[in-house]
Amino acid sequence: MSLALAAAAAGCGAAPPAPGPPPAAARQPSRAALMVCGGDVEREVTGALGTALITPLTGSWVDPRYTCPYVFPGATLALVVDQTADRPAAEALFERRRAEAAGATAVDGLGEAAFARADGSVVVRKDSMLLLVDVAGLPAGFGTPVRSRANIALTVATAVMTCWREHA
Repeated sequence: MSLALAAAAAGCGAAPPAPGPPPAAARQPSRAALMVCGGDVEREVTGALGTALITPLTGSWVDPRYTCPYVFPGATLALVVDQTADRPAAEALFERRRAEAAGATAVDGLGEAAFARADGSVVVRKDSMLLLVDVAGLPAGFGTPVRSRANIALTVATAVMTCWREHA
């Protein structure tokens, strides 16, 4: 386990409770989705990358997707959470996304299922949600120390899954 991966798995402090879709009538992002845009996840991401954000995090909700761009000097990492009605819907969406991703490779040990895309981005299924760690906006090598996009995506996905698991 890399030092950054160990740091990401170290914990999430007192973040809000995690996974689960919002009530159907609420049509708002779940607490778990909101976790990707601040608090402990933000500290884990910026700490693991050794790079400060240049703008404050601001998430956006377009039902059923919550998006949080992490804007660094010359680079952007996006965390995207898709909320579905239930686990079967999440499973179907996950399979559809995997089929659409040319060159997708399975990733063991993250969430209930995960795969990496050819650009290094990672998609993870957990409960009724999908997490996308989109590293397409990062250069091939990024951070201090410099790391690959694939390594960054795995580290960030691990940090989010740890938070969601700790607050489930």
